[in-house]
This record gives sequence, structure tokens and C-alpha cells, in this order.
Amino acid sequence: MDTVAEPKVCNICYCICCRKTIPQRHVMTILLILGPIILYIHRVCINLAIVNMTSWEVPEASREEHEVCSRGKNITTIPQFVEIYDRQFDWNESIQSYILLSFFVGYMIGNFCIGFLINAFGGRICLFVGAFVSSVMTLLIPIIADYTHWAVVCAARILTGVGQSALYSSSSSLIARWLLEESKSSAATLILTSFTFGIVIGNVGTGYIMAWTNTWRMVFYIFGSIGFIWVVFFYFYVYPNPQSHKHITKDELNLLESIPKARQTKIPFGHILSDVAVWMFFLAFFGSDFTVYLIITNMPKYFVTVMGFSTPVTGMILIGPPAAGALGGISIGFLGDHLISRKLTKKITFRLICTTIGLPIPPICLLMMVYMECDAIMSSFLVTLAMFFQSAYYAGAGMMAVDLTLNYPGLLFGYCNVAGGLAGSIAPYIVGHFANNNTFREWKTVMYIVIAVAVIAWVPIMMFSKAERKSWDYSAEEEPPPEDNTPGRKKVWSCYKPV
Repeated sequence: MDTVAEPKVCNICYCICCRKTIPQRHVMTILLILGPIILYIHRVCINLAIVNMTSWEVPEASREEHEVCSRGKNITTIPQFVEIYDRQFDWNESIQSYILLSFFVGYMIGNFCIGFLINAFGGRICLFVGAFVSSVMTLLIPIIADYTHWAVVCAARILTGVGQSALYSSSSSLIARWLLEESKSSAATLILTSFTFGIVIGNVGTGYIMAWTNTWRMVFYIFGSIGFIWVVFFYFYVYPNPQSHKHITKDELNLLESIPKARQTKIPFGHILSDVAVWMFFLAFFGSDFTVYLIITNMPKYFVTVMGFSTPVTGMILIGPPAAGALGGISIGFLGDHLISRKLTKKITFRLICTTIGLPIPPICLLMMVYMECDAIMSSFLVTLAMFFQSAYYAGAGMMAVDLTLNYPGLLFGYCNVAGGLAGSIAPYIVGHFANNNTFREWKTVMYIVIAVAVIAWVPIMMFSKAERKSWDYSAEEEPPPEDNTPGRKKVWSCYKPV
């Protein structure tokens, strides 16, 4: 092994810590945690900004029930946007929906090819380029909206989605190459749940920026610029693997030498696509993201048009669910590392318990919320509880790509994000079709559908999921662990021979 010199250049970590370098795997983890926060701000900031770019009013069909809740709970009946900011665009509801959903179109398109790109160029380059594109498109939204057609705004949002498709696939690729087994659950959960802070900052920050600057344009200028700052730090302080890092210490490099090295080889599509455990990972993504995107995209509409909350009250309520999701995800991730590293539970057992908590339970909480009808306190509590339980998914089925493969986690995450993007596109249409009048009866129907999707995903996951490296991931030089030939055990998920 080549000798790696101690860092002699004055990088920021080396200087700040008084010549004691922070472990570079921690630097990478911190930047990967900040990545989803910033990119989710880019994703959600337009959801509130578009309100002040266009006009809005309570649908007439939902006004009666809206006012019943308002009188019962002494809540302002009509949401107030106290003043119109800057220029209002003549975009009707259909145009606004196209703009908001165009992100998911790009997200799905990007995830079809991101796995190949990561396999060819590595997770570091793909995430750098993706975050750069997201920052540029966010920064340009005001100029595009002012001087071009609304369809060009849709195109910009599609490109934002394409850029962000690299986020989790690239992160999983870097995790597999940089982190020890006993720290993967906690680090991955921190990374996978940090988006909740992005949702909070994106929603609350957008409102305050518009109030302070009296223009929606500054929202995109500020958040786009913050994205550029992260991109610069990421480029200079994150490397594809420990062996290529310029500032890593000898001790840390020796510690990370135990991580199996990734290999560049022909992707075994046949084995991957015939593996039932891989399809369970796809199914888990769809079921989980169906619930998540329903909360992110449609809960503001529910609290305003059905329950009669004012927009400021709704904004404060929606701080709770992402915060609860982050708290739950972090706690469960560290608990998983503790139990697995001390062999207090099998990895697959912990994954399935977390999946059970994170898939069917959250939509049940949402159904209970609708049955509470005008009870503002219980409704707020139940939507927050739903997001808290949902965060367990990230330490469960959400970790299976890292469990199943060292060489192709980016590929698996890429295709699973296609399923997630599809769920994000379908959920608003389900709401629009079954709850077009925004009544409690209609929303109960929506929640029963969400529960059905979650249960349909959960049952086969419990039967066929695995949490160890698969035989198709081993090279000819590596020796896979011996198969479990316990009498009477059917291995329906292993229909191939080790390559």
C-alpha cells in the first residue's frame, strides 16, 4: 500500500481545529447531510412562492365545510395574503399544477440514467453536477418567469428535478465506499432524513424572505446562491474514496482499509432484475414516498381549504412533521447501529421492524387525522406523528441498497427514485380526482387509498426482503459467504448462482 502523507496544506478543517484534522469521513458525512437540506429547499420553495406569483382563493365548493370548522375553532375563515408581491402572473390552476409537478417529471427522467452515470463517473462527480444544475435553475427562475413563457419555467423545474435525481443515489455510493459497517445506519439515516430540515427552512424561509424583501424573487436568488456555496465546499472536501483523498491521515486510511473496495465491471442486469430482494426495495420506495409526498404536497391544501386555518397558522403547523421525522430518523438510526454492532439483533430483523413502523402506520395516522375533522390540536398531532413513524423507514427498507450491494447502490437508488418520483406524481392526481371539493368524506377516501398502497407494499417486503450483500455483487476474485442450507428453508429470492 502506498504511503499517504499527513496533510501539510492548510485546508479549512485542519486550520479550524488547531492542526488536528477532523476525520475526513465525518467531513463527507456532514456535507452529505447538508446536501438534502439545500436541495429540498430548492425543491419546495416554489410551492409557497407561486402563491404570491399568482392569485389564490378558497374553492367555492369547499367553503361551507371550511367555514363550519372555522366557526367551531375560532380560526380565520379565509386565508390572508396581506399584499400582492411584485408582478402577478396570469397562471390558472392547471398551469400552476404543471409547474409544480414538472419537477417530478425531471426527477423520474434523471433517475433512469443516474445509475449508469454513477457507475461510469462515480457518485462524487454526479452529485456535484446535479447540485450545480439545481442551484443554477433555482437562481434563474425569476428571470425565466419575467421574460419567457410559463412552459420555460416548467423546463427549468424539469432540469432541477434531473439535477436532484443524483442526490440519494450518489450519497449511497459514497456511504458504501467511506463508512464502516457499524456507522452506516446512523450516517445513512441522518442523510436520508435531513431533507426534513430543508422542508422546514424552505417553507418558513420563503415566507419570511418575501415578507422582509417584499418580493418573491429574492427567494430564488438567496436559496440558489446558498446552493452554490455548498457545491464549492463539496467539490474541494469530498473525494470518491479514502485512497484518493489528499488530506486523509494514515490512521484513518488504515481504519477504512477494511471496507471492501468497489469494482468497475459490467453491470449484471440479469441477476439484479431477477432478484426478488431488489424488487422489494423498489416496492418499498413507492409505498413510502406515496405517503411522504402526500404530506409534503397536499397537507398545506388540506389545512387551509378543509380545516380553515390561515396560511401563517398552516405554516407553523407544518414545522412539526419534518421536525418529528428528523428526530425519529436520527434516534432510530443510532439505535440500529448500537443493536447491530453489538449483535443484539440481526440486521434483517431490525430492517423489517423499522419497515413495519415506517410503511403502514403513518397512513393510518393520517386517516385518524381526517376522522378528527375540525379538532385542530389532534389533527396537528396526528400528521406530526405520521411523519415521526415514517422516519423509521429510512433505517429499514431505505437502507437495503447499501445492504445488498457495494458496487451498485447508486444504480439501485436511481431506479428506486423513479418509483418514488412516480409516487410523487400520482399522489396529487389521486387527491385531485377523489377530493376535488375538499370535504372530509372525500379525504377519507384518499387516506384509505394511501393505506391500501402501503399495505400492498409492506406484505411482500416482509416475506422476501434480504439485508446482506448479494452473490451477483461479488467479483471472481472475491468469495461470497456460504449459503444457508438449513433444511426446510426455501430460498425463493436466490434463483441464480454466484458470479
